[in-house]
Amino acid sequence: MLKYLDYEMLIELYNSNSITTAAQRLYITQPALTKWIHRLENDLGVILVNRNTKGVEFTPEGEHLVHFASLAMENYRTELLQLQGLKEQHDNTVSLMGAGSLVTHFLPKMLGIFKDQNKDVQYRLRFSGSNTVAKEVYDGSTSLGFIRGEPWTKCEKAVIRTEYAAIVSRDPIKMEMLPYLPRIDAALSDSAKMFINNWWRDNYAISPTIAMIVPNIATCVQMVQEGLGYSIIISSDVYEGIEGLNIYPLLDKKKKYVKRNDYMIWNKDYEKNSATLSFMEFAFDYFKSTQEKKLPE
Repeated sequence: MLKYLDYEMLIELYNSNSITTAAQRLYITQPALTKWIHRLENDLGVILVNRNTKGVEFTPEGEHLVHFASLAMENYRTELLQLQGLKEQHDNTVSLMGAGSLVTHFLPKMLGIFKDQNKDVQYRLRFSGSNTVAKEVYDGSTSLGFIRGEPWTKCEKAVIRTEYAAIVSRDPIKMEMLPYLPRIDAALSDSAKMFINNWWRDNYAISPTIAMIVPNIATCVQMVQEGLGYSIIISSDVYEGIEGLNIYPLLDKKKKYVKRNDYMIWNKDYEKNSATLSFMEFAFDYFKSTQEKKLPE
């Protein structure tokens, strides 16, 4: 029996027309996606896709299944909105979801200001990874989300700020020596790992010297402060204001800053909820005035 995730993966592969691109957007490996395709074809007893030099080409059976999957997902979202979203159209509840590593830096203050201006508004707030947040906003499980990086699902979105990745070290370093110096990594999301790994592969032919893998980015900075190695950090929140650190902005091959956008995403159906709409308008103004990032020096 096909599951909801099968529908999502099938539609993403169809839209991407590439196993490589689809795997990146789904945050899984190419072998895992290929294995899933073979399993699905074996279960159904038909060939769904053929690979060629241009990517993948869906067979008539595959296109029929994509059409069925699209209808099934649309019906699911409609039912979910009726069960969860329609109630919120008639009350003052704003449902929010965010990547914990992002929203802990701004959301408490932001919600406090909005609450002072809108006494009757209530919140439903949950935290998860950016990938899960994007999925639940797309499904209609929540009205608004805050994520790092591009959303892999189709939903409404707006950039709330831009982060510039940087190498952080206590001691001065030379870029050509980077592969031989001890690096401290955090347990990052798949998208963050891919972001850093892509930059590394574009600039170095050998692997980095990973000396430590710590639970979070804050611990990375603490280790760096003790002179135990350097770290590549995308979010500047964790080291801003700390003295005694050398910051080296990442540059691409064109000598431009390597950056990543953070987004507020939302399900368009929830714009009918006056509380959600008011919060969105407030959020646009809030980020414009308080969250704009300056270019690294």
